[in-house]
Amino acid sequence: MGDWYYIKFDNTISDGSTIMEHCKIEYAGYSQGAIYLYNASPVIQNTTVLNSKNAGIYASGTGTGSATINCNTFTNNKNGIYWTASPPPEIHNNNFFSNTDHGLYYSGSQTMNVEDNWWGDTLGPNQSGDSTYGNLDVEPWSTSENQCAAGSQNYPPI
Repeated sequence: MGDWYYIKFDNTISDGSTIMEHCKIEYAGYSQGAIYLYNASPVIQNTTVLNSKNAGIYASGTGTGSATINCNTFTNNKNGIYWTASPPPEIHNNNFFSNTDHGLYYSGSQTMNVEDNWWGDTLGPNQSGDSTYGNLDVEPWSTSENQCAAGSQNYPPI
């Protein structure tokens, strides 16, 4: 774990057209997280992030509030997602399980909507599945692992 640093998105990206989709990211997160958002709001969906030394996604800076984090799997990371910025995005239909510290850690002041996520337990987060931290709206949660359809168009790299 932590064999390499991260994939970084910063404020120079075009938020509306930056898409990470159908990816598998492993053994990263030497610093911050496997995916590092700094004042950037890309679309991250249908992606698996596992075995990160720190977070699956680490986000900082006010420019992260319109990121799309949807239909991903975060497993065996220190934290599935570690979000430090406000305003937060909405994070839905993801799977968080077997992350050692938290499925989702949020230190911002505004409420983050994280409904319809699977936390590794039918009883929701902070039971025998992944824990959460921060001002989060988690209800309702998914009572089984989300099976997101990969029906969206796949875009080649530019």
